Amino acid sequence: MMKQKTIGISGASGFVGKHLCKELKSDYQIIRLKREDILYNPKNLDQTLRECDAVIHLSGASVAKRWSSQYKQTLWSSRIETTRNIRASLNRIALQDEKNRVFISTSAVGIYSPGGPFKEDEGIEGDRFLQKLGRAWEHEAMYPADPSIRTVIFRLSMVADPSYGAFSMMARLGQRGILMASIDPSLPYPMIPLEDLIRSYQWALSHETIRGVYNIALPEYISQEDVLDQLKERYGQRLRITAPKLPLTLAMGEGVSIITDLAYMDVSKWENTGFVYLYPTLASYVNKL
Repeated sequence: MMKQKTIGISGASGFVGKHLCKELKSDYQIIRLKREDILYNPKNLDQTLRECDAVIHLSGASVAKRWSSQYKQTLWSSRIETTRNIRASLNRIALQDEKNRVFISTSAVGIYSPGGPFKEDEGIEGDRFLQKLGRAWEHEAMYPADPSIRTVIFRLSMVADPSYGAFSMMARLGQRGILMASIDPSLPYPMIPLEDLIRSYQWALSHETIRGVYNIALPEYISQEDVLDQLKERYGQRLRITAPKLPLTLAMGEGVSIITDLAYMDVSKWENTGFVYLYPTLASYVNKL
């Protein structure tokens, strides 16, 4: 009988991490990586990762908060330091055994300049905080890379689920006939349904030709207006609201950029791996709610 593979997951207690653990547990033995080991105990981290055939790195402080100077440092360190330490650990243990491992790290749509659509090698050279963060985050995941480690980086769009995040609020209001946009309905709203995100991780784990950076989003170029239109078609409309920029800026500070500075993502590179979406259109996803 073939031995079950082992996968280490950081951020396993987060929303995506919990669902990923649930879906992968039938195929993998799962080790939930401890933040304390990642940051402060390289010996324990090496010992844990030595057991792993694959590592998925999901940890990082939420961007959906007010960004003070101190919190921006938290955003930075929670991504850069953890990624650097995991990569360094994988490199160390690669020198001690002959196991081929998979490392799937995370990045985000914020690496792009507003607008798009952008492919993976476009629109990433700006000087906005999220762009600098994204470039440093990806650099730590990729360098230095031992050739025995197949490295994949998912540039994630917003995760859509009826129980999580901004989309869930729009969907719950939509069920009551209230359509709400933030600041400007024409702004890009790149998103990936949770089910297709989980399936993307499974696809990357099981296909050895997948390596490098991939945009992960629905194939359509979606704006907030498109989401409202689909919710209106599904539930009808009694009231339409656009939240003004000033209150959101007062509440979120510079963090309002996670609403105002989003980009459309070209996912043709990901589609070319053979991945087939469970929900290939926004309409197909909204209609299943």
